[in-house]
Amino acid sequence: MGIATAELLPQQEKIDDVLAGRIKEARVSWWGFNADDSTKILQAALDSKVPKLIIDAMPSPWITERIYVHDNQELIFEKGCVLQAKRGSFRGTNDSLLNVIVKKNVSISGEGAVIRMWGDDYRSQDYAKAEWRHGISIISSENVKVSGLTVTDTGGDGIYIGVTGDRGPCKNIHIADVVCDNNHRQGISVISVEGLLIERTVMKNTRGTNPEAGIDFEPDNPSQVLTNCVMRDCVTVNNTGCGYSFYLVQMNRSSKPVSVRLENCISKGDGEFAFLLATRNGKERTVEGKMEIIGCRFENSGNHGINIKGKAIDGIDLSFDQLRLKDCGRRDETFPILIASQSEDETPVGKIRFNHTVVEDSKDRPFLEFKELSSLGTGLRETSGTFELVRDGKTDSVKVDDSWVGRHFPGRVSKWIPILDMNINDLVPFRSIQGNQVRDLPELKARSVGVFLFYAAKGDDLFFSMVQGRVSQNTFQDRPVFLTAPSGKSLEVNPLKANEETEFRISSVPETGVYRLDVNVGSHWVALRKSNRPVVLAAIPSGTNLIGSTGEFYFNVPQETKEFGIRIAGGGVERVKATLFDPSGKEVWAEDNIEEVVPFEATTPGVWKIKLEPPSQGILEDFRITLVGIPPWIGFWQDGLLVPRQSGH
Repeated sequence: MGIATAELLPQQEKIDDVLAGRIKEARVSWWGFNADDSTKILQAALDSKVPKLIIDAMPSPWITERIYVHDNQELIFEKGCVLQAKRGSFRGTNDSLLNVIVKKNVSISGEGAVIRMWGDDYRSQDYAKAEWRHGISIISSENVKVSGLTVTDTGGDGIYIGVTGDRGPCKNIHIADVVCDNNHRQGISVISVEGLLIERTVMKNTRGTNPEAGIDFEPDNPSQVLTNCVMRDCVTVNNTGCGYSFYLVQMNRSSKPVSVRLENCISKGDGEFAFLLATRNGKERTVEGKMEIIGCRFENSGNHGINIKGKAIDGIDLSFDQLRLKDCGRRDETFPILIASQSEDETPVGKIRFNHTVVEDSKDRPFLEFKELSSLGTGLRETSGTFELVRDGKTDSVKVDDSWVGRHFPGRVSKWIPILDMNINDLVPFRSIQGNQVRDLPELKARSVGVFLFYAAKGDDLFFSMVQGRVSQNTFQDRPVFLTAPSGKSLEVNPLKANEETEFRISSVPETGVYRLDVNVGSHWVALRKSNRPVVLAAIPSGTNLIGSTGEFYFNVPQETKEFGIRIAGGGVERVKATLFDPSGKEVWAEDNIEEVVPFEATTPGVWKIKLEPPSQGILEDFRITLVGIPPWIGFWQDGLLVPRQSGH
C-alpha cells in the first residue's frame, strides 16, 4: 500500500525489532497511519519507548486525541508534518494535545512542522469554557527541549510549563526557534521552573481569554519558583494582552528569589503592555530576586509600554539596559513608562534602574509617570536612569534620580509612616466591662473580608450577630465563619446566612483573651450588628476596604507613639466625608468628597474618634481606611475598644 493513501497497515517486523531493542530509531508510520484518527498509532509508537522517533510528513495531518511522551525520547517531526487535534474531541477542560508529564530527557523538534488544534471550536457553546487545552504541556519534567515547531490554534497555551502536586517545578527547559500563533490564552505560560532558556521564539496573535499574553510568567503559589530564566532574541507580536508579562502576585517573602533575564527581545503592537511586572508589596508579601532587561525594543503597545505595579524597594532588583521604546501607549492617557503603587502596598515603590533608555514618541506627554494608588502614600524611591527623548526630530537628555522624582511626583502624603505590626494576644479592653449587655453597633460594612476581634474572659458567654449584604450579581450564599480562641484552637460556629441577620452564641468560653473571627463574603459586604463583648474591626494587613459605612468609630494612640497617621481613599465618584476628633473631643480635621488618598498625621496619644458621613458630591460606596504607626483596630464604642496591654485603663 503506497504512502499516499489514507491508511497504512503496521509493519510488524520493524515494530518487533523496536520492542526487542534491536532498533534505536523508528518512524511512526511503521505502526501505520489513519487519516481519520491516528491516536492509537501515535501512542503505540511512543509507548515503544524507542529513543528516537520520527513523525513522518504524510499527505494529510496526523489526526489525534491526547498523546503522551516517555522518558529519554527524541521526537522529530519531519518538515511539512502536521499533528492535528481530532475535531470534536478535547472535551475535558484540561485536555492538552502533546503531553510531557513528570518526564526526563525529552526532545521535541520539527523545523517546518505544525501542531494545530481547533481554537474557534473550543470557544463555542459546544465546549465547556476552559483555558487549559494546551498544544504542548510540560509538567514537572526535567531536561526538555522543544524546537522548530509552530504551535497554533490551541484552546489554551501554545506551550505550558507547569507543575503537578508535590512533584516540584520543571527543570532545564529549552525552547528554541518556535512559533506560537493564535492561541487562546498565552503563547507560552510559565508557572514554575528552575532553568529556562527561550530563544529565537515568536509569540503572536494570542486571543480568547485573559491574560492573552505573548508569554506570561505567573506562579500559582509562593512555593513555586522562577529561577535562572532567560529569554533571548524573542519576539511578541499583536497579542491581545501583554507581550512579556510577569504577574508575580502569588509569590512572597517566603518564595525562592526570582532570577530573570531578557536579552534583545522585541514587542510589536501588543494590545496591552509590552512589558508588565506586578508584585505584592509588604513585610511578608514582597518577593525578592533580580530581573535584567537588556537590549530590548518595545514598539506600538496599545497601553503603556512598561507597566510596573507594586514593586517594593526591598523586593526584586529591576534594571533596564539599552532599552528602546517607540510610540508605546497608543491609547489616550497612557505613557511609555508607568510605575504605580497599589492600594494595599505597605512600603515605598522603586529600586528600578534605567541605563541609557531611548524613548521615541509622537505624542506630547511625560515619558515616565508615577501613580500613587497606595492608601499609605508610599511614594516612588530609588529609581534612576539616563533617558534620550526623541520627539519631532529633536533629542533631549534627562537624568532621573531621587531629586528629579521628588520634583515631578511630590506625592499626596507628606511622609511615609509604616504599619504597626501587632500581636492580638496583647490586646485588652480599654475599660473594664462588667456583665453581658448586648450593644447595637454602628454598621461598619467590610467589603469582601471581615476580621473581628472580641475580648472575653474564661466562662463568659460570647454573643454577637452579623449580616451579609449583597453588592453585585455574583453568587450570594451562606458563608463559613471561622472563630479562633486565644490559644489558636478553632471553635465550631454556624455559617453566616445569605439573606438574614445571623446570631452566634458561644456559652462559657474556654479561655481568657482575644477571639478572632474571620469571614469571606466574596464580592459582597459583612457587618457586625450586635455584641455583648468589647470588639474591634481589624484593619489588617494594610487597611480595610469599606462600603457605604457611616457612623462614629474609635481608634487608640498609645502613650509611647511618636507619630501616627490615618489614610483615607475613595475612587472616582465613590467618595466619603470624614471628620476626626482628638482625645479631648475637639474636631481637628475634616475632609469632604474624599476620592484620592488624603492623609492626616498627629502625635497626641489617647482615644480618637472618626466620624464617617456621605459626601456632598459623588456617592458613598467603596472607600479604604488605613491606620499607620498605631494599632490597626477600629472600635465601635469607646469603652469597647481593644488596646495594647500597656495602654489599657
